[in-house]
Amino acid sequence: MKQRRRSTISILREILGPLTGSESGFAGVVGLSTSWVNKVSYGKRSITPKAAAQVSMKTGVSPNWLLCGNTETPPVELDEKTPYTRKSYDRYVEKAHTIANESPELGAAQNMVTIIGSFIAGIESGKGKSAANDLWECAKHMAIRYGEPVADEGTWRKVSMFQDEIQKIARRVGLKSNASSDSPTIENEKAKI
Repeated sequence: MKQRRRSTISILREILGPLTGSESGFAGVVGLSTSWVNKVSYGKRSITPKAAAQVSMKTGVSPNWLLCGNTETPPVELDEKTPYTRKSYDRYVEKAHTIANESPELGAAQNMVTIIGSFIAGIESGKGKSAANDLWECAKHMAIRYGEPVADEGTWRKVSMFQDEIQKIARRVGLKSNASSDSPTIENEKAKI
């Protein structure tokens, strides 16, 4: 019988145990398909930086360890030094659950980190324009659902600060800004109000 090649994902699944680590259980935890879990677990497909970030965000394992591909190196937590165990996962999930339930603001902040992380992954994968379009569609949907931001100086100062930080991040990962008249900007949005 031919032995299948192991991957960091298959090791992570073993650590999580038979329920959470099963193909369907793990797929549900990390928000990826069972087909993806199967293919990456058995070396039929390599893990991308975007997928590693998603798995890391849901489990608390180091994305660098996931990407290294070295199955001889034991997994570590996000701090890159603490050995990763089932207890690591349980602590991480409990902490995330507590933050989301006890402090909606911190839960929202974690969601923003996820959104920005996904946007950066899109840029790094060479699909920055598509990622920006997806983000813009999301923003339009949220504006319909929650309304437009209050048109006061404090709000626009915060929005401008976020815009500046995102542009810095985009430049750092190699996205060249090519602002066009169709591109949404703070100034264009302020003018609408």
